[in-house]
Amino acid sequence: MRPGQYPGGDRLDSELMELERMIRPRLAPYPVKEPTPEESRQLLQHLLQRAERQDPLPDLETRGVRRRMLSLGQFIRLQMGTYGWGFWAVSLVIFVLLTLSATQMSQGPGESSPNLYALILPGYVVAAAVYGRVSGDRSMRLVENTVPFPPALLWLIRILVVTGLNIAFGVLGTALLALTVRGMEPFLFLVHWLSAVFATGGLTAWVLFRRGVRPAIATGIVVWALAAVVQQQSFLGAAAVFWASLLLLAAGLAAMVRAGRRGYAMWKAWLECPA
Repeated sequence: MRPGQYPGGDRLDSELMELERMIRPRLAPYPVKEPTPEESRQLLQHLLQRAERQDPLPDLETRGVRRRMLSLGQFIRLQMGTYGWGFWAVSLVIFVLLTLSATQMSQGPGESSPNLYALILPGYVVAAAVYGRVSGDRSMRLVENTVPFPPALLWLIRILVVTGLNIAFGVLGTALLALTVRGMEPFLFLVHWLSAVFATGGLTAWVLFRRGVRPAIATGIVVWALAAVVQQQSFLGAAAVFWASLLLLAAGLAAMVRAGRRGYAMWKAWLECPA
C-alpha cells in the first residue's frame, strides 16, 4: 500500500497500513494464485461452450413476441386469480344470503330490497378493492414481476372484474326476486342498485388513473356512502330517489367508459412497446 493512496492524510494511511499488517498473517494460509493466460483462455472457452449448449438466443429473439401472445382474456384471468377461489366462494355465499334476506324483507313494492342491494353491492366493490390491496398472493406477484404490466392497468382490470361480478349476481338476484316477490317493480329495483354499483366502480376506476390506488379506494368509500343516502326514500321521496339514481348511473357509466378507454390505450401501448 502506497502512502497517500487514500484521501484523508498520513494518519489514515498509517492506520490502513497497520490494519494490513495485522490481517496479513491471518490471510497467509489462503494464498491465491493468479491465473495464467492459458487458464483464462480455457475458462472462457468452457463458458462459451456452456452458453452454446443452453442456446439463449431464441429466448432473446422471441422476448418481444411473448407480450403479443398474451391475450386480453388471459390477462383478465390472471387478475381474477389474484383473489383466489376462497374469495369467489365467499362472494357466492354473500349474494345467496343477500337475495334470501331481500326476499324476506320485501313488502308490497319491495321498498327494502332496493335499499339492501344498493347498500351491499357497492360496498362489496370497495371491500374487494381493499382486499386486492392487502392480499399477499405470491404467485400473482411473481407474474407481475416477471411480466411488468402497468400497475394502473392491473388495478383497472381488478375493479372491472369485481364490478362485473356484482352486476352478474345482481341481475340474477333481481330475476329471482321478480319471480318470488309480489308487487315488485323490477325496473326500479334494477336502476337503484345498478346506479350505486356503477357509480362506485366507475368513479373508483377513474380516480385510479388520476390519483392512484389509495385515493381511488377513498373515493369508492365516499361514493358508496353517498349512494346509500340517495337510496333513502323516506328522506328524499320516490321521485327524487329515482332521478338521483339516474344521475349516479350516468356519472358511473361515463367514468367507467373513460377509464376503460384509457386502460385499453395503455394496453395497446404496452403491447407495442419492445420488451
